[in-house]
Amino acid sequence: KQTASLPAFSLRVMESINLARQFGGATQGADYDSSSAASLAIDGNASTFNHTTCTAEKNWWQVKLPNPTLISKLAVTSRSSWTSRINGAGVYVSNTPYNGTLNE
Repeated sequence: KQTASLPAFSLRVMESINLARQFGGATQGADYDSSSAASLAIDGNASTFNHTTCTAEKNWWQVKLPNPTLISKLAVTSRSSWTSRINGAGVYVSNTPYNGTLNE
């Protein structure tokens, strides 16, 4: 039997928080109409949603988080009545805000 002596340390367990809802700023290519703002995607209300225009070049959404941010989980959801609209969507994590073009 072996024993080890460790120096004193403290451990703090923190619950998961939704950084986008608490600290994020959402933007999107263009609103579909006045009731579909980007901020609705992170308001915590499952009955509200954002909606972008239907043109490919303006069909994007982003959220700016505090800097630096450790991301341990990313959840993307869609309205239950339109789940097919999220098919083929891409998710990118970057330190640079999206400006309409990707340099992959």
